[in-house]
Amino acid sequence: MSWCCRRHCGPMVHTRQCEPLLAVLEWPRETVKSSATQREPMDSWTVLGGNDTEIRVDATGPEDARRVVFLHGYSQSRLSWRKQFESSLADQYRLVAPDLRGHGRSAKPENAYDDATQWAADLEAVFRSANAEHPAVVAWSYGGLPLLDYLAEHGTDRIAGVNLVAAVSAIGTESATERLGGEYIALMDGLTDTDAERSIEAIEGLVQVCQEESPSEQELALMTGYNALCPPRVRDALRSPPAVTFRRRVCPVPSPSLSLVSVGSFGKASVASGTPSPSVSVLPGSVPLARSSPSGTPSPSVSVTALLERGSRG
Repeated sequence: MSWCCRRHCGPMVHTRQCEPLLAVLEWPRETVKSSATQREPMDSWTVLGGNDTEIRVDATGPEDARRVVFLHGYSQSRLSWRKQFESSLADQYRLVAPDLRGHGRSAKPENAYDDATQWAADLEAVFRSANAEHPAVVAWSYGGLPLLDYLAEHGTDRIAGVNLVAAVSAIGTESATERLGGEYIALMDGLTDTDAERSIEAIEGLVQVCQEESPSEQELALMTGYNALCPPRVRDALRSPPAVTFRRRVCPVPSPSLSLVSVGSFGKASVASGTPSPSVSVLPGSVPLARSSPSGTPSPSVSVTALLERGSRG
């Protein structure tokens, strides 16, 4: 077992799947380029969150621009938002994406996933380190939970708006589990299995469930790779008691908010419940804003722009 596997995958004993997957994990740190423009360099750093947990953060875009903070989903990583980081959105705003605790390049402590105040402290540390004053926060799937933890702990005054992308507001309840869909639930045993081959097979299934269309081989390898950085013990802890008991709540989001609901196995339009008078736009696919929107619906940049304008505090 190589050093990288010991560090990031804990007790999992990787076989041939490991090396080609880990080879594609690092997000390029050079300047992000597009066919149309030369963009700001990618910045990466580590900040200490709750209980001094190391949280990895990436950012791109103009330093003096408004902040948009992206929170990924269960077993994912900051790389889930690579499409946004490579898009024209980075020409207008400072985009910030952390790896949540237990995920990606962030620390993976034992017994550290059942305290809402620690998740809230992680986000507070990310916001402060990124100089994110009144940011728009985009939360996908499981990322809705730490966002709600933050809002419960710190209130809504320091957030300009919330963009919920097929986000969950509770786990552990019958209704919350039902919203996840049968395909996803069927993967849980494999996702929490320490057998490498079974775990990788389940991760590939998770990637497929999160896609409207089948990914290319390159995309499948990349997404499977960064999902594999979340150890089975962490995936298990995120959905096992007592973690499921402390986050069965819905917190109010800022009234000048724009909620974005995507369609698919994780869609179910469930984020609108508990949200005061949400403005809902629908984009196809559960991979966050990865594709262009259909005719007549807002593009990702339009949605986030509207969110920031409506949530502006002067």
